[in-house]
Amino acid sequence: MTNKFVVQDGASPDEAFFDRQKLISWWDQKIIANAKLMVVGAGALGNETIKNLLLLGFRKILICDFDEIETSNLSRTVLFGPQDVGKSKAHTAAERARSLCLSKEHCIRSFHGDITSELGFGIFKEMDLVFGCVDNVEARRFINRACRLVGTPWIDSGINELAGHVSLYSPADPVCYECVLTLHQLEMARQRYSCDQVKRSFVQQARIPTVQVTSSIISGIQVQEGVKLLCGATAISGQRIWFEGARNQFELFNLAPHPNCEMHASFGDIVDVDLSSQLTVQQALNDLESAGFGPNPVLVDTLGVRQFVETAACRKCGKSISLYRPLHALSENDLICDSPHDDSSASQDHAEPGQAVEKKVTNSYSMTTTSPTVLAMTLSEVGIPPGDIVGVQFSDGQPRYIRLAKDIPLHALT
Repeated sequence: MTNKFVVQDGASPDEAFFDRQKLISWWDQKIIANAKLMVVGAGALGNETIKNLLLLGFRKILICDFDEIETSNLSRTVLFGPQDVGKSKAHTAAERARSLCLSKEHCIRSFHGDITSELGFGIFKEMDLVFGCVDNVEARRFINRACRLVGTPWIDSGINELAGHVSLYSPADPVCYECVLTLHQLEMARQRYSCDQVKRSFVQQARIPTVQVTSSIISGIQVQEGVKLLCGATAISGQRIWFEGARNQFELFNLAPHPNCEMHASFGDIVDVDLSSQLTVQQALNDLESAGFGPNPVLVDTLGVRQFVETAACRKCGKSISLYRPLHALSENDLICDSPHDDSSASQDHAEPGQAVEKKVTNSYSMTTTSPTVLAMTLSEVGIPPGDIVGVQFSDGQPRYIRLAKDIPLHALT
C-alpha cells in the first residue's frame, strides 16, 4: 500500500547560485527561499514547474498527485526515468526534486492521493501560492474552491497540442475559475458521476495531445507569474494568458466575474484546535467540549463536500443497503441491490433494476443525534481528511470554523 505522505528534509542554503536573478530590481530571493508552495499535478506540466521552481531557489514545496508513472509520461517529464514506471508520481517527483534543489536547506514533501477528498482545506491555508498543473475540470474546481475559502492565490495552467494557457486567481479578485467555466466544461465534469452523485464505475479518460515543448513554455509562464506575484511585481489576476504555438501568437483575455458565482465564499476566522483526523467522532466531540466549545458541540459540514452515507434504500424493493462510507468513496457498483426484482413493474423514470437510491446522508455529528456506529468511526473514516477545516455549530446555529491542527506538522513546510 502506497504511503500517502513522505517527509524528508535537508540542511543549509548557498545563495551564490542566484546572483544573476538577484540583479533584477524587484527580485527578492529571501521571499523565494521562504515561500511555501503546493504543486498539484506531477505530470508533464508539474515536472516542468517543479524543475523551474527549484532552479529559481524555491525550497519549500508540497507535491500532490494520485497517479502512477506510465511509459508515455517519460518523453515529457524531466524528473522520471524508465526505472520509475509504476511508481507514485508525487513521491518520485519529490525524491528527484530533493536532489535537484540547489539549496541544501530544503523541505520538499509529497502527497499521493486525491486532493478533492484526502487533503484537508487547512493544508491549502498553509501555502503562500498553489500551482495547478492538472488536466481536468473537477480538480481545478476543487483547487479554486479550497484556495478561495482559505484566502490563498493559485495559478492555473493547461496544455493542448502546441497551445496552452495560464491564469492567476487571487482570493481578493472578483473573478474566480468557476466564474468562467462554460456549460460544456461543466457537463464534461458531471460525466464522471451518476445521477445519484456517486462516481461512475467506468469513465474513459481523455488523452490530451501535446508535446514537451508546450509544457515547457506554459510552465515557464506559470512560474514567472508566480514569482511576480510573490515578489510584488506586475502579476495580474483575473487574466488569461493564451499561447498558440502553431502560429507563435500570444493573446490576453480579461476574465469577467459571474454575478451569481457560488464559489465566492470564505471561511473567515479559523481557530486551530489540537485535533487529528485519526480521533473518533466521539473523541473529537468530547475534546471540543473540553476545549471550551460549549456543551454538546456539533461538527457540521457547511459546504456539503464531506458527506457521509450510512445507508441507501433500493428503489425497487425498499431493501436497506448498509454503506457507512464517505460519498466520495462510493461508486455505482456500491448502489446495487442483490435481491431479485420483477423488472416489468419498473416505471419509465426509474433507473436500472436493483439500483439503490434515497441515500441516508450525514453532514453533521453530535453526541445526541449521531449513531453509535458513526461515533466510533474516526474523522478520516467519515470523510474528514487530515488538516481539514470543519464547522462547529453552537446553540445560536452559527458555525465557527476550526482546523485540525494536530495534522498540520505532517504537511507544514518549515
